[in-house]
Amino acid sequence: MRVLQSLAIAAALLGTATSASAFTQPTHKQIAIDAVKYMERNPSTTNFAKLQAAGAAAGYTVDQMADAIGQGARDVDDFEDTFMCGAITGDCVDAPVFGIGSFVATYTAWWHFQNHTHGSDDHGNDLGGYDQRYMPSSDATDSALSAWLYNDHLDDGNGGMTGTCVWAWGWRCAEDSEYNSYGITEANYRQGSSSNPGMFEDFQTSPFQPVDNLGQHWYDQFLASPSFQTLGFALHTTDLLQPHHVWVTSGNSHGGWESWVQDNYDSIKGSDADVAAAMSIYTPVAASNPDVRSIMTQGGAYAYAVGGGVITSTDNATRTAVGKQVIPAAIAMVVNVLNHAADQFATAETQSVSGNWSSSGGRSATAAGNPKYTLTVSSSASATINLMSSVDTYMYLLNSSGSVIASNDDGGSGYNSRITSPLTTGTYTVVAASYSSGQSGAFTLTTTAGSLSAQ
Repeated sequence: MRVLQSLAIAAALLGTATSASAFTQPTHKQIAIDAVKYMERNPSTTNFAKLQAAGAAAGYTVDQMADAIGQGARDVDDFEDTFMCGAITGDCVDAPVFGIGSFVATYTAWWHFQNHTHGSDDHGNDLGGYDQRYMPSSDATDSALSAWLYNDHLDDGNGGMTGTCVWAWGWRCAEDSEYNSYGITEANYRQGSSSNPGMFEDFQTSPFQPVDNLGQHWYDQFLASPSFQTLGFALHTTDLLQPHHVWVTSGNSHGGWESWVQDNYDSIKGSDADVAAAMSIYTPVAASNPDVRSIMTQGGAYAYAVGGGVITSTDNATRTAVGKQVIPAAIAMVVNVLNHAADQFATAETQSVSGNWSSSGGRSATAAGNPKYTLTVSSSASATINLMSSVDTYMYLLNSSGSVIASNDDGGSGYNSRITSPLTTGTYTVVAASYSSGQSGAFTLTTTAGSLSAQ
């Protein structure tokens, strides 16, 4: 009977699939890019100068910096960090099987909500996340999804929860933990709230952490080791300006609205004046305060207040009216976070040295014509090392034993070289080489971690 019921639910989900999970990935990326470009056009009212300086230190043009931040915001939907384990099969998967219910692209989407219809959650967060128990706007799609995942649990590693997991034929199934989603993903997004595995034993009663906690986790990673990628990850929280993510529903034309936004983005994103007006929605966070969740939550409150129309209607006029409010507000939210981040970049240490080649040794880590620098790292960190010149560059990173652990040709802007690598405490050698031998010219070498000195 349970197998037949599951097949019926699968058919229902296939009938409602619309292949979406949040603002579409191109929309996430474009919002972040538009925020950087707004700052560039409005340097007197934003922290653009500091942000641009951070980009230049990392070897980026403004456009490359905007693209890197936007790509980070886009890529969060691709995280393979959330597996649900079947109550019947014991199989742990990170997406609906065979495209069933593909309006949820992957189960990582469960962390992309903030419930403004209910209030605090079981963890103690002021506003909870996705939770099937508190979804006043749920529809048949949400109900079918709940039935499909009924009693399935969050993967909590080998030896954890197993569910009921018994086939109708009496065979006992073996659970195949794929990723400790409770011990890693949920723990990362816990952000000081309380949790226990039993909360996630049954999907229909699971209180997933809210998306502002996801954003703060990645912002904390950015603060620990500033990079445009982790900053972009934090900015996936523009999902808070997607009304379905604050009313909390996977149905109600969730995917249809997001596809419509992507298709009509240029006509609804508004002007600089619209973004400037939306800036008033947010209260800036002091540079000394590392917690930016209040900015994110203010965006969610705004979408909840103005966006309900797209939950109940697919009318083009309604969608246009809502879109013209939430998209400028999303851009403004990102500007607020970037303003805060620019201050953090400004206080991060970036070491810089200058040198020159008289007759370079080409692509060689040992040639005498290639200057060598000692990089001293006092504490473990992710380092971005840039070699910039009008000459076509090539760069090597050697460990303390003299072995090459990384090399790069054109990883920076133009023909400049860039190496990004996690480094432990110790000494390294950076070799400033050129692509071709016999070159002459000046160069600049920078690092975001450690200190450089000529050998």
